Amino acid sequence: MKKTIPLVMVIVLAAVPALATTHSITIQPDGAASKDAGIWENDPNENYGDWEDLWTGYDSGFLDSLIKFDGLDAYAGVTVVYAELNLYCFDEWGPLDNNNRVLRVDNVWNENTVTWNNAPGFESTMWEGFNAPTVGDWLSVDVTPMVQSWLDGTYPHHGFYIGSGQMTNGGRHFYSGESAEDTLRPYIYMEYGYTGVTPASVGAIKAGFR
Repeated sequence: MKKTIPLVMVIVLAAVPALATTHSITIQPDGAASKDAGIWENDPNENYGDWEDLWTGYDSGFLDSLIKFDGLDAYAGVTVVYAELNLYCFDEWGPLDNNNRVLRVDNVWNENTVTWNNAPGFESTMWEGFNAPTVGDWLSVDVTPMVQSWLDGTYPHHGFYIGSGQMTNGGRHFYSGESAEDTLRPYIYMEYGYTGVTPASVGAIKAGFR
């Protein structure tokens, strides 16, 4: 008796690129979740992590600031379309020139213990400059390359270093995460996307054989 061998069709679900999708987030932590502090060369052992303001400028010594948005770490692996650091300028002392920079912090630091003397350094190969902000306005700096370098794992995420090269008295104050002005605390805005694969449907594959 002749046997009939059943025909078995093996269907491999093909992977096709997912459509690009862009999302946006705003991270603006309060005092309990924020990580920011000013440091002052003229008071090198004092910690200002619980102060309601950050700064950049010069007052008998450089005044710089550190800030880190821990919420960014949840987005590791995404493609950053645009990222912007935002600080609200509420006061000034004297003039501030335009020799100001946001740089990538190169080591770990603690908001409650960081001082001028123990502060981490910064990575100067990637930075963004900014002009002196106007009191009552937001300082907004495009930090896309820095944020991308953290989220793709090129560099560890230690946050931003904000400083000025000015050596004459003058500078700007910004609200910190400890400020009671909750809507004026520092925040980072990010637009991001991702690519991936999704399995094609059986129907789509069958249609390809017709």
